[in-house]
Amino acid sequence: IEDLDFSVDSVVGWGQLNRSLDLNKLILAYGPQEVSYEDDWPGLMYEGYPISIVVYNNGKIILFGNSRKQVENIFYNDVLPDIKKFSDQVGL
Repeated sequence: IEDLDFSVDSVVGWGQLNRSLDLNKLILAYGPQEVSYEDDWPGLMYEGYPISIVVYNNGKIILFGNSRKQVENIFYNDVLPDIKKFSDQVGL
């Protein structure tokens, strides 16, 4: 193929909290309009940050972004503080 441009513009990162999460309470905290979830799937997808995240009830968080720096910054500066705040407010 002669005229082919190809690049990879996505990064996947993950973190593991040392606790489980109540996804139903997390849905209420984030707002039902901000999350996607299925009854037969153990996680929920939140797209309210500049990156997409999937949160599982076992505490695993997977992040999809454009660069490692972006994913790390949003994980440590936004996602973790939000989960702590929601945990304090609604008892995740």
